Amino acid sequence: MGDRRSNMRDIREAEAQLERRETVRRLRRWRVPSAIAAAALAVLIFLFRPVYAPLDEAQIRTMEPPIQERTDRDFYLKVFQKRDGRWYQCKTWISRNWFG
Repeated sequence: MGDRRSNMRDIREAEAQLERRETVRRLRRWRVPSAIAAAALAVLIFLFRPVYAPLDEAQIRTMEPPIQERTDRDFYLKVFQKRDGRWYQCKTWISRNWFG
């Protein structure tokens, strides 16, 4: 009887170990795709972060239509924003560096 119980215990332990190995194998399969997705997300965050450039009074006066009436947009941002009483031209990093 003792041998039979011992054998059953050994079989259960072997099955549990096999399940653990299979789980580790499944998790390792996701390692590279997860790293690629995280890197792609980091690049997108970098490219689409807002960059503000202050506008001086001469630029604001010469705008046609007036800056207060403009509704220009750059991806998800209003291009002309008033912050702390001053006007800024706001574009994403990619727009400012690649498209001028």
